[in-house]
Amino acid sequence: MHPRSMKKDIVDETSEIEYVLDGGLLLHRIPWRRSDTFAAIGQTYVEYVQRRYMKPRVVFDGYNDGPSTKDATHLRRSCGVVGLAIRFNPEIVYSARKKIIF
Repeated sequence: MHPRSMKKDIVDETSEIEYVLDGGLLLHRIPWRRSDTFAAIGQTYVEYVQRRYMKPRVVFDGYNDGPSTKDATHLRRSCGVVGLAIRFNPEIVYSARKKIIF
C-alpha cells in the first residue's frame, strides 16, 4: 500500500470517532477570569471543546441524595469541606475564587 493512501485511511477512520469527555474534570481544566460573566465562562468551555474534538460529548455524572459507595472517598478527598449550592443567571459576573465553587 502506498504511504499516501495509508494516510487517507487513517483520516477516514478517525473522522468517525466521537469523544466522551468528563465534564467534572473539564471544569478544572480552564481558568476562570473574575471579570467574565457565567455566560462568557460557559462559552469558553464550548470553544475549548470544539477546537480540540471533532465530535465531543460532555458528560457530568452525579450522585443521588442517598448513601453512596463513593461517600467515604468524597469525604476523604474533600477533607470535610462541602461545596456551595449556587444559583446564578448567565449575566452575573464571576467574582469568587474557583476553588470555593468546586
